[in-house]
Amino acid sequence: MNREKLKEAFLQGREREAAELFRQMMKGVVGLGLFEAMKEDVDSLCGRHDQPGPHSDSQRAGSERGIA
Repeated sequence: MNREKLKEAFLQGREREAAELFRQMMKGVVGLGLFEAMKEDVDSLCGRHDQPGPHSDSQRAGSERGIA
């Protein structure tokens, strides 16, 4: 999202465009925040993706052997 576009729309009185740009920007920021929060929860339960906890009762998805 281009902050300059948002600033320009706001300063030029294009409220609807500015509001839509702001909503899009907030959706992205909130989505990233939720993703990071979920990632922290998974890491605390299962260990980091590259270093799983050896004594953890929880495992990440995809840990089962597949059928070839």
